[in-house]
Amino acid sequence: MVLVALILVFMSLELPLMADSTGKKYFALSFGPTNRDYVQFSMGDSGPRVNSFTLCYWMKIVHKARSSIVFMKSPFTIISGSYIWIDSKHIDLRKKLPQEGVWFHHCVSWVSGGAQRAYINGEEVGNISPAGTSMTLYGTVVLGNQHASNKNSVHTFGGELYKLNLFSEELSSSEIREMARAGLCSTIEEKYETRVLKWEQVVTEQRYGNVREFLPPQCLEINNVRAKLSQTEFKLGELLEAHNGTQSELEEARVQLNETRNELTERNTRLQRTQTKLNRTELKLGELMKTHNGTQSELEETKKTLNETRTVLTEREASLQETRGELNSTEIKLSEVLGDLKDTRSQLEESRRLEDVSRWDVLFTPPYLNRIFTKQLYNQLTGGWGMMENFIGVNVTVGLVEHFREHHEERDNCEDIS
Repeated sequence: MVLVALILVFMSLELPLMADSTGKKYFALSFGPTNRDYVQFSMGDSGPRVNSFTLCYWMKIVHKARSSIVFMKSPFTIISGSYIWIDSKHIDLRKKLPQEGVWFHHCVSWVSGGAQRAYINGEEVGNISPAGTSMTLYGTVVLGNQHASNKNSVHTFGGELYKLNLFSEELSSSEIREMARAGLCSTIEEKYETRVLKWEQVVTEQRYGNVREFLPPQCLEINNVRAKLSQTEFKLGELLEAHNGTQSELEEARVQLNETRNELTERNTRLQRTQTKLNRTELKLGELMKTHNGTQSELEETKKTLNETRTVLTEREASLQETRGELNSTEIKLSEVLGDLKDTRSQLEESRRLEDVSRWDVLFTPPYLNRIFTKQLYNQLTGGWGMMENFIGVNVTVGLVEHFREHHEERDNCEDIS
């Protein structure tokens, strides 16, 4: 529970990691509806040729141009509304893309001597034999329009784009299906070491016109938790370095950090499954309303399913609120532990300071320093030590010294006066 308290320390911050490249990956990009709204950058001037690659991303069609371009890097181009062109070969996607205003997962894979394939929401929707035997992955990349200096309005993308990643290998159909089912808010793409173009890099590249970044509303809560969890891990590292004497408590905190991370992952998985179900239900409802205006009973049944799904989401949210309550209850415990550590450190520093004290240092105290050493002072200095014989074999602790000061100091002074 110590770890959970560490997370709560940062709950009041507004996505503290969003300023660096790690936090940038949580943002999507929205493109304006004109040919001046695009992103353009270079992946380098040279590099090795590859025999396969895969490009995956999430997108939402908002504006339809005649041949709107999502991604272009010679020699391949992805046209959101109709075709995927790779080195003179194309796959026809007309009538296969979801309706406007809906997020969907899109992948394109290419392998020399194999096939050129297209996937939508994890399912293969087309394939063709590839042209060429190898491909370069370096050069200029344009998102939202063509390469030419004069951007054409017929190629305007005008939609929303998220988590675009380029892999230097052909991902299998099962891997692509897993990526799509993980949902819009997952980080599953980051486990692949073959990412040669990463979304956290893309979102920091030069933008032109009205291209703005935004946080997908359905991912806002889980991304906030991820960012704060990263802050907590960093803080835990600082505590490990500063308090080596409390290794056992910090190890316990590390274990609980991992448990909390696993719990968040599990909750995120359930949330994404529910969100996917909700999206499918909303899509089905839209289709029914458009094509079956006379089938009121089917619409009512679909609305009931949608309400049940929303109820499940509400229950999940209540569960998250309960977890936050547990986190609050452990913040006090962390404060107590840190207080104990501070007291222990003060005692250790005092003990180290007293290691160099000799028996003669008592003469530096006010009763003796700069005074005539009289018989009375001699008796006061030597008389009180006789009772120490009764404490031979006893460990001299701070508590024992305080006992002497409280119960014997006044008695010794009274004897001296008498």
